[in-house]
Amino acid sequence: MISFEPNPNTVKLLRKNVATNGFANVSIFENAVADQDGRDIFYPVGPHSSFGYDRFHGSAGKGVEVGSVRIDDVVRGRVDFIKMDIEGSEWKAVKGMRRILTSNKDIKLLTEFCPELLKMSGGDLRSFLSELNNLGFKLYDVNREDSRVMDIDYFISTYDKPTIDGKISVTNILCTR
Repeated sequence: MISFEPNPNTVKLLRKNVATNGFANVSIFENAVADQDGRDIFYPVGPHSSFGYDRFHGSAGKGVEVGSVRIDDVVRGRVDFIKMDIEGSEWKAVKGMRRILTSNKDIKLLTEFCPELLKMSGGDLRSFLSELNNLGFKLYDVNREDSRVMDIDYFISTYDKPTIDGKISVTNILCTR
C-alpha cells in the first residue's frame, strides 16, 4: 500500500475557484467522507475510482490510503442541500452525517443510487434506503417523469440489475421531508 497525498494541482484549482467566485462560506477538507474518522483504502483506477473496488477495473493491489472524516465532525451550522455522487460510498457518508440530517429539518439530499457500486463498497441496498426513510425522508426517482414518492422495493427491483454491455444501472434519488 502506498501513502496518498491529495493532488496539489486539484487542491490548488479548487482554492482558486473558491477565491475567484468570492465564496466566503466554503471550507476545503482534503479528506474522503465516510462513516468514521480514520484511514481508508481508495482505488484511483478507472472511471469509477472509489472505496472498495479491489475487484473493479483491474485495481487489485492499486489502493492508496487516504484520511476519512465524518461530515458530522467537520460541518457546523445550517445545511440546506447535499449532493452526493461518491461511487457507492453514499451509505457510509449518510452514516457519518446523521446529526446534520436530523438537525436540519428542511434539508434536501440528492444522492446517486447505483446498487452494483454500493454493494462493491460493502453497503446493503435495503439498509441504505431504510436509513433514509428512518431519517424521515421521502424518496423520489429523478429518472421518472412523474413526481410520485417511491418505496424501497421500487428502487431495488428497478435498479438492482446485472451489468449489461458494460453499463451499470444507476439513478439519483431526491430525498425530502
